[in-house]
Formats: sequence, structure tokens, C-alpha cells
Amino acid sequence: MAAALTITYPDRRAQVLGDLVRASAEAGDLDRAEAAARAISDPDRRARARAGLARVVAEVGDLDRAMALAEQAMVPAQAIIDPDCRAEMLGDLARAAAAARDLDRARAPVEQAIASAQAITSQSRRTEVLAELAQAAAAAGDLDRLRALAEQVMAAALAITEPGRQAQVLGHLAAAAATGDQSQAEAAARAISDPDRQARVLAELAKKAEPSWARSLIARALMAGHWLASADVLVQIDPAAVINIADEYLSVTPLSRPS
Repeated sequence: MAAALTITYPDRRAQVLGDLVRASAEAGDLDRAEAAARAISDPDRRARARAGLARVVAEVGDLDRAMALAEQAMVPAQAIIDPDCRAEMLGDLARAAAAARDLDRARAPVEQAIASAQAITSQSRRTEVLAELAQAAAAAGDLDRLRALAEQVMAAALAITEPGRQAQVLGHLAAAAATGDQSQAEAAARAISDPDRQARVLAELAKKAEPSWARSLIARALMAGHWLASADVLVQIDPAAVINIADEYLSVTPLSRPS
């Protein structure tokens, strides 16, 4: 961190310190991560770093520290002008509170984050942010808000023409909806236009699904795309099926011979 503090350009120094916050948190060095966040001189960037750190700290179980960080970040987060940045920060704070099992505290920043995201002028970016916030709403247990968001995101996602971006948005939505509405989650996954990406999202849903739904999801994944797209999940659910599929695949696929 000492080297970062010698950087004379404020924006570059804040960026390096922000990277250090994330890297230290991922490595489990929360004291160093918090010190790096505290060293960021720009108030908005410091609040953003603390909001992200609060979510990580809550997820690893240090709930008192997470809530302290969230309290430090909440007021600055609400004052940020850029709606995209404000929505991201408030979403992080909502996830931190949800991870700390304080659902009442989580719901207010979810509502504020969604309101901020609705002000993003780019429709594609607004849809991406709302899809991510659907996961925050799910974590906060706000199922009514999740359902309303899901309808908006689904309609907008169908207009996205870039397959990777569409799959990412609908994948976020499917994961969020799976906590409260299986049919909505499956509908989001099946709306993905690229077959292999659809198969992968269906397989991801199957990882956390109860057994009967997991088998249905894997069946749909196998019908949607190449069987290898869901093989890693299928082996967890039905290892024998993977062997049978592999044998059948090899029996009908000509092996290339060296020339």
C-alpha cells in the first residue's frame, strides 16, 4: 500500500487503492482491505470501496465489521450523482445487509438502488444493472419487487442482440428468480437465444435446485445445447447418464485419423 500512496495523480491513486481493496478482501486480509479503503482520498471512491468491501466481509461472516462499513458508506452512496455508480453501491450495501441476515435493513437500499438504475439513460446498461439488482432483491427476500423487476428485465433482455450480453442479463435474472419463482427462473433461462449459453444457464440453475427440478433443468439443457455445456452438473446429478451419453456420442461421431 505504501507504493500506492506515493502516486501523485489522484484518480490513478484511487484506482490502485480500490484494486488493492478488492485483492486484499479476496485474499482474506480484511484489515489491509479496510486500511486501503480508508486511504482513498476521494469521498465517492472511498464510499464505493467500502460498499463493495462490506458485501465481501458479510459473506465471510464478519457481520459487525460489515455493518460498520455499510454505515460508513450509506450516506455518501445516497449522495452520488451518477445513477449507475449509485445503484451499484446501494446494491452492494443491500447484499451486505442480506448476508448479515438483516433483511429489513437490506430492503431500503434495494429500493433506492432500483430507483437509481431506472435513471440510467442507456437501455442496455439499465437492463444489465436491473438484472444484477434482481439478485439483491432476492437476497433481501423482497419477492414482490423481484417479480416486478423480472418482468421489466425480461422484456428488455429480449431486445438485446449481442448473445453474450443477453445471456449474462438473463442468467442474472434466472439466478435471482430461482429463489422465489421456479417458472420465472426457467423462462428467463430458456429465453436466451444462444443454445449453448442457454444450456449453461439451465445447468447453473440445476446446481442449486431440488432434485426433481434439477433433473428437469438438465433435460432441457441437454435439448438446448451441446451436452458438454451441462456435463459438469449432470455428473453431480446422474453420473451414470454422463457415461451413457459419452458412449453414445463416441459411437456416432467419427474419430479423426492422423494423415
